[in-house]
Amino acid sequence: MNNLLSITERLKNPKVSKLEKLVRIEFIDVVKNLNINKVLSISCGDGTWEYLVFHHAKSIKEIIATDIVECPVSKSDQLLLKDLGNWSFTKVDASGILPFEDNYFDFVFHQDVVEHTDKPYTFLKEQYRVLRGGGDIIMWHSQSISPC
Repeated sequence: MNNLLSITERLKNPKVSKLEKLVRIEFIDVVKNLNINKVLSISCGDGTWEYLVFHHAKSIKEIIATDIVECPVSKSDQLLLKDLGNWSFTKVDASGILPFEDNYFDFVFHQDVVEHTDKPYTFLKEQYRVLRGGGDIIMWHSQSISPC
């Protein structure tokens, strides 16, 4: 996990795919129009998406980033995220059960995760459990689907 680019390197990297650039634009467009205080980032990667939330969501109070491995965000990027707001990391169990209270989060997001879970129903059910009524979930994946 230490081979990930830093947040600033990734955002400035000219080799980032056109798809990721488009997804970033759409993600920012959605996030800036949401009234969100508490955010859950599932499988956080290098922290780039949390960085974008902090910069574009006006009402943001807290982001909890998660993964099934030890925190993949570099120490320097953890400091950067903590300077932007209340950011923390929680290692979660691969079972999909989340260690958070019901209705805690206003917004949940993840990229390229569902297809890696053993129990996608549990994975998604848990997200809805911790999401407050009226909250939003954004999930996307970049894998192509070929016709049979």
